[in-house]
Amino acid sequence: MMKKVKRIVSLFLSLLIILFPSKAFAISEESVNNNTVSYDQFFSELSEMIDEAESENFGAMGFSDYSNRIVVKTDSNNKIDNMNAIDSVEGFNCWHFFQYESVSDTRAAIEYYESLPNVEYVELDESVEISAFSIEDSIDYPVFDVKPTLDDWGSVAINASTVIRNMQNDENLPKVTVAVLDTGFDYSHSFFDSSRINDSKVNSVDSSQNTNDVFGHGTFVAGIIHNNTTPNVEIGVYKVLGDNGKAKSAFKLIQTIVVAVKDGADVINMSLGGKGTLFDYLHFSDAISYAKDEGVPVVVASGNQGEELTTEVPATISEAITVAAVNPDLTPSDFSNYGSWVDVAAPGRQINSALPYRNNITLTINGETIYFDEHYYATAFGTSAAAPFVSAAVAMLKTKNPSYTVRDIETILKSTTQTTSSWNEDYGVGIIDFSRMMTLTKTNAPKISLTQEGATITASNQAKIYYTTDGSVPIEGESQLYTGEPIKTTGIKTIKAIAFVEGQLPSDVTIRNLKWTKNITIRYKGKKALDLPPNTKINNCYSSKEEVVTVDKEGNITGISVGEAKVTVYLEYNQVATYNVTVEYEPWQLFIIYFLFGFLWY
Repeated sequence: MMKKVKRIVSLFLSLLIILFPSKAFAISEESVNNNTVSYDQFFSELSEMIDEAESENFGAMGFSDYSNRIVVKTDSNNKIDNMNAIDSVEGFNCWHFFQYESVSDTRAAIEYYESLPNVEYVELDESVEISAFSIEDSIDYPVFDVKPTLDDWGSVAINASTVIRNMQNDENLPKVTVAVLDTGFDYSHSFFDSSRINDSKVNSVDSSQNTNDVFGHGTFVAGIIHNNTTPNVEIGVYKVLGDNGKAKSAFKLIQTIVVAVKDGADVINMSLGGKGTLFDYLHFSDAISYAKDEGVPVVVASGNQGEELTTEVPATISEAITVAAVNPDLTPSDFSNYGSWVDVAAPGRQINSALPYRNNITLTINGETIYFDEHYYATAFGTSAAAPFVSAAVAMLKTKNPSYTVRDIETILKSTTQTTSSWNEDYGVGIIDFSRMMTLTKTNAPKISLTQEGATITASNQAKIYYTTDGSVPIEGESQLYTGEPIKTTGIKTIKAIAFVEGQLPSDVTIRNLKWTKNITIRYKGKKALDLPPNTKINNCYSSKEEVVTVDKEGNITGISVGEAKVTVYLEYNQVATYNVTVEYEPWQLFIIYFLFGFLWY
């Protein structure tokens, strides 16, 4: 009986090894050690923590707009000392959120975390409200039963109307989603094609799934995007501001950026902001950087104070695309904030768009009392209106080429503007232009060749070539300018090059590795050809353990016995390839071995 049990155990262990390699267990263990959680769980727990704290009305840091809640950014997801926090959320992007009960506990925690070498920043949570939207009439929204059209001055001035008319009947355009983080959306409004509206069911204000717009701002912004894009462009609705245009927690608003990225947004519009006075808003910047790293541009409004940008957020976050406003005569709007943070400008005064349902509203216009009890449209001004024009432009660029990177999009927007030829503090590099940006072509990538004299780089005529040899990405005007002389390859691991032609997008980066390392696995007694550049001459090669792996002059390796070895191949023109080789049994080989082992044991 015992022998039979041993055979069964042996067979069971064999199956475990075959079906579940050791790497699978290592990944699971690493995940536990790093305290990494899914973002859905992370956001849900954060929302729950904040909602509970708000319901308990915990005191603030001596300021009415700040809570006893902090975020700590470290170098890992590993849990850290919570310093007597009454609640915490950790496990994503090295963010650690802590809720404290008293001012003294909060101050002590901030002081402690700021003293740690592995802490990048510590910041307090605060309330947020709209500051980038105003109305044309001081009494209330000027409301008119006039639908916005492609003939509106804003659409015409930036040539959006021309581009949309030429493309709107194309049924093969890719789906593009613009996430509007705002006050929600009026889903019953007759102006919108309902098939183009995507309700995210995310309300970071009260953590409900209700994203209906009462305030009106979100619907107005969505109307501009809807009116200046083709039918393939959808609008994702995220309610981050309440029915009064405010939010109690900046943390939940900021984290909704990540939610939108995870939902597959192609561009994020944030026509909101406020003055930052207490800290540097690194958490806000961190979330926008996260979106940018994931290929999602974040477009923000510069604000409506008519002053130089200094502490307005998110307008002063460099990772965002900050938009100023211009008048119908294309002069800078007097209400629009200006300064070095402004990237581009767009129409922002006398902009017509959709207004949510208003019940029993009375307005006095030109001495006449008017009653409104159904859907209407409004004319308003603000950089909140300018930003969605730019978001619409980004959506059209993504329609043209879904593979455009954030860097490509920023380059196109800035290099195809109208009005100015250089940066201006009132409207950045100029006013966006749909026609120019959609016709911009991309420079062909340069070619890197290796010769006995060194590496040579060639590109199309009139192209300027910049290159690096330290592994960094080449940048126009900053990296080394290629003069035509061969680049000495001794001691160089990688050469990267990029080409620029005036009036075109920069090329993709060309990479030529002179030294590289790869990890490969072969079966016991198996043979495999090393992955080498085509038509490359092998000067020499050897194995660190010939009892495990052998290699011939053609670059073919053979697994002699189970184990690990390093194969080094010296190629022409100072190229060196290193391979970490693991020799393993195939599952069927393991099965036979364990079968024989079990049989002999029996």
